[in-house]
Amino acid sequence: MLFFIGLLAALVGPEVNWLTRTVLVVELFLLSLAWFVLLAYWLSSSRVQARLQAWNRPINGLCGLLFCGVAGSILWLVVRESLR
Repeated sequence: MLFFIGLLAALVGPEVNWLTRTVLVVELFLLSLAWFVLLAYWLSSSRVQARLQAWNRPINGLCGLLFCGVAGSILWLVVRESLR
């Protein structure tokens, strides 16, 4: 939730007064809390757990490919910058 509050700080300019900022932070905190509580409740249901177990290998493989792609792009940028 701190990530979202930090993101909000980057998006809200200095001209916004402290009351508006406080309301935005509280609202963002409550919305984030509600979202993650509902997500945890939904993911803990037996029906969703069974589906996640059935799709465990494909999900892990996809996430692995995604992380390898991100790592490869970071490595590519580092190598490219070091060659300049």
